[in-house]
Amino acid sequence: MLQLQSDRMISNQHTQNGRAIESHSWSNRFLTLAVAGILFLTMYPFELSSPKPHRSLPLFLGSGGKGGGFLDIFLNILLFVPFGFALGTKLLRRRKSWGTILICTLAAGALFSYAIELTQLYVPFRDSGWQDVFTNTSGSVLGGVAGFLLGRWVFGRLTAVQQAVRAWATPRRLAAVLLIYFGVWCVASAFLIQKISVRDWRTDSFLVFGNDATGLHPWNGHVLRVEIWDRAIPDKLATRLTSNTGPAGTDDPIVNLDFGNERSVASASGPAAAATPQQGESQVMSASPTLSDYLVRRVQQSNQFSVRVVLARPQTEPNGRILALSQKSGFLDFYLNQLNDELVFWFRTPVTVHWHRLSWRIPDAMSAGQVHAVLFSYDGAAFSSYMDGKQIESRSLGVQTALASYVRYLNENELKGYRDIFYALVFFPAGVLLGIAIARPFLRATDRLVIAAAGVLLPSVLFEWIVTRASRAPFSLVNVAFSAAYVILGLLWINADGLLTNVRASSDSASLKTTANP
Repeated sequence: MLQLQSDRMISNQHTQNGRAIESHSWSNRFLTLAVAGILFLTMYPFELSSPKPHRSLPLFLGSGGKGGGFLDIFLNILLFVPFGFALGTKLLRRRKSWGTILICTLAAGALFSYAIELTQLYVPFRDSGWQDVFTNTSGSVLGGVAGFLLGRWVFGRLTAVQQAVRAWATPRRLAAVLLIYFGVWCVASAFLIQKISVRDWRTDSFLVFGNDATGLHPWNGHVLRVEIWDRAIPDKLATRLTSNTGPAGTDDPIVNLDFGNERSVASASGPAAAATPQQGESQVMSASPTLSDYLVRRVQQSNQFSVRVVLARPQTEPNGRILALSQKSGFLDFYLNQLNDELVFWFRTPVTVHWHRLSWRIPDAMSAGQVHAVLFSYDGAAFSSYMDGKQIESRSLGVQTALASYVRYLNENELKGYRDIFYALVFFPAGVLLGIAIARPFLRATDRLVIAAAGVLLPSVLFEWIVTRASRAPFSLVNVAFSAAYVILGLLWINADGLLTNVRASSDSASLKTTANP
């Protein structure tokens, strides 16, 4: 009898603990996501450097270099509203008064925002100021008030939805929902891939050296060699190709032109209509549309290209177009410019046309009179640049950048961050749904393990395969790892309350058994 009574006490205690934790766990989840989102959006690219030279004392942040427009103010307020909402609801759960909630959310928002702004003094490409502290704090307070008024109702509804989904999501239903979910994302990705393709290049353009087809941007340096492929060049080969100025020695470049060491390339009028580049009285060197037509069709088919140029900077007037695929109207498919000591490469996609400043730069690249080898390579999703035997940078220009172009001003320094956000948007919700499904009662541990493994691996691999097939980019295990990591994070995030319930239940069970059986 005593043992039966003990078991009932343990069972009731488990149920009460589980319900209590689950009903209030959404505030913890929201707070976790709010803090993670704030840190990502304010601290990316997570690099530290010397403090900004225009700051004297860290305590006095100043106004910063940011604009004070309505949109900036609104976004800074909105950023901290979820943080204040979750914090206010947690304080309400602890039976704190509205005045205490107001003071705590104000203090927490101000301290958190100031710590971020102070750290941003040491983060490249970031600017800080007191204006952000004030707007962020306002957002935290507004969120706290909303949490006091609506927190219990909102999180109560979310708990009810979670329980309903858990009761409904059998393995078959889960598989069907995930299939539809990722099918929608695949269709959307196929549309977005068109925004980063080179299929808009024109076959009637001219390949011009030392200018573009308008003749308005002459460059007075020396182009010694140009090679163009309809494929991406691997990193090791690219560094080797730029470590010397001789022929590439690789198979089947579409364009393989050797101008010699004596020929100056400059232009004032436009391209010569010759099948191979020739030097006339106006020192124009270009290829006819016949060669360009073949080049563009091959590049369009592969959605990849690589350009290697061996060149020497002029002693004077260094600015101008070194190489361009263009038309006399000024239409450009790609160009390589020199701006003082900087090299700038740009190529046409729907995204880069809309955001023309999205170009790739090699700063402090050229020394007057010296010969340099540079190479630019695009694999359908990522763009890489190399110079004199070194990789300068590699930046992603994948589906995530196309999606970001619809919602914000694109910045080449944030391209990797777009990838993180995109994979979080796609795979974190899938992990949440998977986590709810495997928490169903009466599922055996082996069944949960099999469902979790299949839900983590299969969508990650299949999604990457479909996207790379559509974009012609190489299959990336790094992207698969990112995808799987976000699925796992979603699974753990939605089940954190269950883990806590199990820990507390085990502790209570041990305590009750000890009391019942002294």
